[in-house]
Amino acid sequence: MILPEFMKKNEPLAKHTTLGVGGKARYFATITNDIHLTTLNSWLIQHKERLEFFNLGGGSNVLFSDKGFDGLIIKNKIKIFSYSGSAWRIGAGNLMSEIVALAANNGIAGFEWAAGLPGTVGGAIYGNAGCYGGQMWDCLESVRYFELNDATGRPLEVRTEPYMFSYRQSIFKSKPQNIIISATLKISKNPRNIAAVQSKTKSIHEERQKNNPKERSIGCIFKNPTAIPKGEKELKSAGWLIEKAGLKGLCYGSSSISTVHANFFVNDFRGLSNLGLVLPANDMIELIKIAKGRVYEKFGILLEEEIIRVGEF
Repeated sequence: MILPEFMKKNEPLAKHTTLGVGGKARYFATITNDIHLTTLNSWLIQHKERLEFFNLGGGSNVLFSDKGFDGLIIKNKIKIFSYSGSAWRIGAGNLMSEIVALAANNGIAGFEWAAGLPGTVGGAIYGNAGCYGGQMWDCLESVRYFELNDATGRPLEVRTEPYMFSYRQSIFKSKPQNIIISATLKISKNPRNIAAVQSKTKSIHEERQKNNPKERSIGCIFKNPTAIPKGEKELKSAGWLIEKAGLKGLCYGSSSISTVHANFFVNDFRGLSNLGLVLPANDMIELIKIAKGRVYEKFGILLEEEIIRVGEF
């Protein structure tokens, strides 16, 4: 069956991730508009074989298997920006950095937490990204999406409700056939806030730059626990637990636990993957196992992964 022009077969996934690992995708579609989604939907219905989907944004927080993915990867590059009243309509493929800069330049509070955050708006919605006291859910008014393998083949829109989001989770994670097209963001513009918003945005960006490793990484590996560790009197972050378990700097094959921030596991080949060397995802998996085991032994806390594993491990 002939593929649409925006689709490929056997696409290497390593070049589409921030970590630089992963095998090949059986099918890979790069979506930039609604027409692509309608065409893809028709192709899937005609294809008849039921394929597993995975929605890919900027490539952070995802670990592809060395064996690749025997399904369809949908790379979302839909870029939209429109303004109406007290809301912005933003495409799923727009970068979070674009939104943060726009908000800071216009004195719009509520997006400072995302300063320096990698990835796309769609990815941030998908995983309900958050840090520094904010999260993506707080910024959303509605989400427009397209349900693949659906005979109607048209975009739908839903107003965001509390049940749709939780810590690093969204309803879209459990329904990969629903491809996010765009979102309406809540804004409250006040020109008198410009200096304060810009100052806070700059401070958070500098803090993130200081605490995040410079090597290629997947982002934070684990969610922060919601239970108090054994021997402690208060909640502790995943990074703190890993560091106190003596694991900062630990290496396993091509992967290591960052010496800057222990909840970041990095590509230890100092950028050689940019020269075409594909590093094994299994090294990262083994390092994750070690960290989980040591933290559990010392603190009685079983760390839960924030990253998404895709493919067979």
